[in-house]
Amino acid sequence: MKVFAHGSNVNFQTSTREMFFTDLEALIQHQKDKSDQFIMGHLKHAKEQLAVYGLLLKSSLNDSIHIFETEEETIEWKQEQFYISQEAVFTIEDEREGKKDFTVIYLTYEDDEGESVLFFMDETAVTHPLACVVQFYEQVKEIGRDVDFSLIGCTANEWKPSKK
Repeated sequence: MKVFAHGSNVNFQTSTREMFFTDLEALIQHQKDKSDQFIMGHLKHAKEQLAVYGLLLKSSLNDSIHIFETEEETIEWKQEQFYISQEAVFTIEDEREGKKDFTVIYLTYEDDEGESVLFFMDETAVTHPLACVVQFYEQVKEIGRDVDFSLIGCTANEWKPSKK
């Protein structure tokens, strides 16, 4: 089972933890269950492009392929293209909802053009959710990239005590 880094930024408190695809699938499902309109989209940050695929109906993250079904289409990524998952949760002052916690989950995949980021969030939770997607990504995009949980044993830590 592949282990990977999951970066998190909760109101500027950052952390990275190890994650398995079953955990990530459960996190996405939990957020989907809490949501009225849990949508999925695509962010090409370097190209300043954002697209909304629509309401997420189903997701499956298995050992070979990651499948995301929306109302209009099915998006597939090979597991070996997966790079990192990240989560941003910020308390914002929303003009409609007042003070509100808003969560966005990001999954980054590598392709021929560089990185492609899928995002997942509740479209109805705040007044301007897509603005949050872009602004939150700025705060989370580097978190967890410097951690490799796949290392085991003595290679997991470069510090080695000197022998006396």
